[in-house]
Amino acid sequence: QVQMTVLDRTGFEVLDSLCGALLDAFEHEENYAGAHELLQLSASFCTGPQHSPATSLTPLLLRHPLYSLLPFWGDRTARRAIPPGGEADAAASVASEMAGRGASADLVSAYADWIGTERGWNGTVCEEVAERCRDCVFGEEYQPRGGCGALGTAHDATWSLASYRHPSTKMTGDGGSRPDDGTVSGHAGCVPVTAADTLAGTVATGGADGSIFWAYRLTSDDVEGVRVR
Repeated sequence: QVQMTVLDRTGFEVLDSLCGALLDAFEHEENYAGAHELLQLSASFCTGPQHSPATSLTPLLLRHPLYSLLPFWGDRTARRAIPPGGEADAAASVASEMAGRGASADLVSAYADWIGTERGWNGTVCEEVAERCRDCVFGEEYQPRGGCGALGTAHDATWSLASYRHPSTKMTGDGGSRPDDGTVSGHAGCVPVTAADTLAGTVATGGADGSIFWAYRLTSDDVEGVRVR
């Protein structure tokens, strides 16, 4: 059982800010081992009633973009002792950890497609790994959304934060109320994505209506971009 340290609200917020700064540094240095150790340590801190998930430090840290990067999860795989023939078991274990940490279905699926090639496993092993990862986490329920499988091999998984929101229109004036079907600032609606690519942490998607959307700023809460028809 984890020994919890209960902090007052001010102390908890200060610790959250310090951890955020550390994660920024870890991301810049590609120090994925340090980021994982910090995540493990975060389970020991909360505010309010003990063992309350809503006030634990861990969910707050998981909002950091570093934990949506495929190389972070690739590092988790590389640090495992994998016996010959155990590639699928090792990758499925990491996929389960991702799901347990709240990773999106599409990020887990991207990992399933990416990890075999990244580790240099042969084609047959890669296929087995991808199937085992999806079966372990989703069974037969998972279906990629809106033709976004093109992002499955992207090394930069920042795109997952966009939730594949390709808006159908740009709002005018004050924008009105925020649409329920998207998280894209100043836009509304959503069309299926037919093509996508990433570059330096930005995302470009092509919509079924012939439009292009460039998401140049992505956070865990919002996406800002430009739609061109």
